Amino acid sequence: GRGAAETLEQRATVAVERALVLERLAAVRIHWGPRWHWMHDARCGDGVSIGTLLATYSGAHALAPLHPALLDNGFAISQLGSLSDPDDGTPRLPFAVERLRWWRADPLAPSAASVVGRR
Repeated sequence: GRGAAETLEQRATVAVERALVLERLAAVRIHWGPRWHWMHDARCGDGVSIGTLLATYSGAHALAPLHPALLDNGFAISQLGSLSDPDDGTPRLPFAVERLRWWRADPLAPSAASVVGRR
């Protein structure tokens, strides 16, 4: 419920700039084009990460039940607490997802999604 989301938001107190996330992704050879830059804002702290995702073009949510950019940005947000440069240049990508919660976006209105990840 909303109470649990508020608790997570209170724990995520450190703002993370989108430019830093894109820089860290580029360091491991992951390059997103402008239509993939859905991360509007992001915060992490105390073992959680949370962010707001906004589609970069109208009709994006009609592309697939879960747009690939939503998934990629969600995974990136889930890793905010561990954005340090990997020594070997290997991307640290999730290999398992315990649970994914998604609320269908209204295709006629600006859309946003919050993503929470635990380290």
